[in-house]
Amino acid sequence: MNKHAHFRNTPILIVFLIGLYSLAFYLMFSHQRMVDFIPFYVSSKLLISGQNPYPMTLPISLNPPFSLFLCYPLGLASFHLGMLICSLIFLILGLIAVHLTFFYVFSAEFRKKYRLILYLLYFAFFPVLINISIVQFGSVLFFFMMMGYHFYLQKDSPLSLVLPQPTPAPELPLLKYRIEQLHQNQYVGSEIVVEKLIKTEPSFSTYTFSYQTTGKKMTGLMNIPSKSTGALPVIIMVRGYIPPDVYTPGSGTKSGGEYFASHGYVTLAPDFLGFGGSDTESSDEWEARFQKPVQVADLIMTAEKQTSINLPSGSVSLDNSHVGMWAHSNGGQIALTTLEILSQPIPTTLWAPVTAPFPYSVLYFSDEEADEGKKSREWINEFDQKYDALEFSLSQHLNLLQGPLQLHQGVADEAIHYIWSDEFVDKIKAENLRRKKLKSDEVAGITATPSAKVNASLDPIEITYFKYPSSNHNMQPDWSTVIQRDLEFFDKNLK
Repeated sequence: MNKHAHFRNTPILIVFLIGLYSLAFYLMFSHQRMVDFIPFYVSSKLLISGQNPYPMTLPISLNPPFSLFLCYPLGLASFHLGMLICSLIFLILGLIAVHLTFFYVFSAEFRKKYRLILYLLYFAFFPVLINISIVQFGSVLFFFMMMGYHFYLQKDSPLSLVLPQPTPAPELPLLKYRIEQLHQNQYVGSEIVVEKLIKTEPSFSTYTFSYQTTGKKMTGLMNIPSKSTGALPVIIMVRGYIPPDVYTPGSGTKSGGEYFASHGYVTLAPDFLGFGGSDTESSDEWEARFQKPVQVADLIMTAEKQTSINLPSGSVSLDNSHVGMWAHSNGGQIALTTLEILSQPIPTTLWAPVTAPFPYSVLYFSDEEADEGKKSREWINEFDQKYDALEFSLSQHLNLLQGPLQLHQGVADEAIHYIWSDEFVDKIKAENLRRKKLKSDEVAGITATPSAKVNASLDPIEITYFKYPSSNHNMQPDWSTVIQRDLEFFDKNLK
């Protein structure tokens, strides 16, 4: 059968309908008393002249009160013009209603293929012909019925057609990573599970471990002293940025972790999600960035509640009341943000930390990317339009920070400007002055404003700052001096 066979009689149907509707319109204008528009028009004229729109002399009165207001403008025109306008309006409303009907009943492919046939069948439908020929309200009712059904399915309001609707609030999924918001959250920790023995040295053994954070499994590298007398203090080792394709567990923390372990500390260096044997990180690279302090906070809380770790051969006791942190480079930014989130006095040492305000801290390194930072600049521009960057910047939340801290910075560091560390220490000093003033005012009986009293009870932040004129980003050639100073720092604060 020819695929166009169903269109064969279409021209005949079109000619027939044109003739039929031409006859109907001729009869409408030559035999007006057969048209339902007459009572509407007469009532409208009476209403306009201030008379009763429902006189006893009117033979047929099918017009409810609301129809008078709809037909009121037509009463200002001549009968024939008013009837023509009314007929066209009813015709258009009927077409809109049947269009919606076809939309919800038939598939897009079917509508595209048989659109002409569908509309011809609509006009050939006897009730449609009668409705148009005597100007009835049927098409109006059909229109309101289908529009109501449409808005019901779309869960929208009919007022949206005529009234401006409020712009939907943009989705702001990163709001939950504001530092103040993270500070309000509760962190309960999970459990440190030993995964595999990596190596055994005379003074320590190295294992891979895992714990749960942000609903996922995160792995890391753990060093356990070989000789222990009693519970051992813990140091969390937070590395800086390392490209995923060259990363191996312990990268950036291996030397320091082994040094501390050989001097009696359990060290835990998280891989972070997407690295090592960890679960994948968020597909949103910026959410993945904001989640890292949360993951470290979860590890700290895990270490603070766990009293021992089960090893393949026995177990080791943890002094969970003595947990410290070591961090390098971007790990310093993660560590400081973690300290603000928890607002606990966790002894922390920082090697060349990223302390520049966010998002400048991101833009500064973006020129190293393949697109020279184009994507990062576009994202930050979009971020600034939706969020307040100050709410995500560690330098704006020093009121939550507690010490003691020890900071090392090489003047010859080409990755982190020593000026950043200088300015960060100056900000710490300014925060300490604020706290001292608040305490002095409290002693003097002066009431501070609610905003100024935020964490006014905290002691000044204890910070020791070392600068090394010849040291690079990895503290060479002064590595031995720096690590020895850190050992003395941890021995003082954790033992």
